[in-house]
Amino acid sequence: MPSTPAPVRRAVHVLLNDVVLAGFQLSLDLPEFEAEANSIIREATASIESLCAELDVVDAHQIPGVPLAPEWKSELRRISEVAQARSLELLGQLQAIRALNVTD
Repeated sequence: MPSTPAPVRRAVHVLLNDVVLAGFQLSLDLPEFEAEANSIIREATASIESLCAELDVVDAHQIPGVPLAPEWKSELRRISEVAQARSLELLGQLQAIRALNVTD
């Protein structure tokens, strides 16, 4: 379980930036789905901003040299789980779009 916001913030960025990159790649590979890819990219970006704002709240309760209280550690775990779930959800949407383009 993470004990500080910094590794969770990095994980949020890594997970959701993977979605952004996959969205850009989709729009390059299948320009006919550019609008859908851009929508997913915007959702991923909004998720990054929202989750980082939640991490800022946790960070504000962190006192240097003092471990975070258990409720804030639980909040870090929750944010991490939300980032993972959101990333998988958005990557699944991108994968579904790619599946629409399967040629026979």
